[in-house]
Amino acid sequence: MKISEPEAKAIAQKLVQDERVEVGAICRITHHAREDYPEKARRGLDHGNWLVSFAYIGRPITDAEKRIRPALGSPTTVVINDETGAAEFLAAL
Repeated sequence: MKISEPEAKAIAQKLVQDERVEVGAICRITHHAREDYPEKARRGLDHGNWLVSFAYIGRPITDAEKRIRPALGSPTTVVINDETGAAEFLAAL
């Protein structure tokens, strides 16, 4: 792992600024080493990832919207390659 937690935070903050995504403060940061992923998932993976989540700051969510998965009020999460620092938004499934 080459990217430290402070570097991951800075990378995530730069991405949301560059993309002009309105987010709140960082609410969660976690690291998943390559070994943490199930064997099938890590076959083509030669690195781990930092996941940096920013709090939702949009309008209040209605009860009907709370049933949508992922919830519309979910945090915005940036996934960062812990070797190269490449960053992308976590895509909703």
